[in-house]
Amino acid sequence: LTKWLIEYNFNRPHQSLDYLTPIEYTEKELIRIRGPSKVLPMWSASTKT
Repeated sequence: LTKWLIEYNFNRPHQSLDYLTPIEYTEKELIRIRGPSKVLPMWSASTKT
């Protein structure tokens, strides 16, 4: 039952959240409120050496 509740409440898209998962919705709202992150990655994303 616990696994199902977690899946139902946290991992599935919700109609009331524009069909986003709660975590996706939270991330979207944080970006909207705070603006995009200004932190640069520590490493280059390139895989070339």
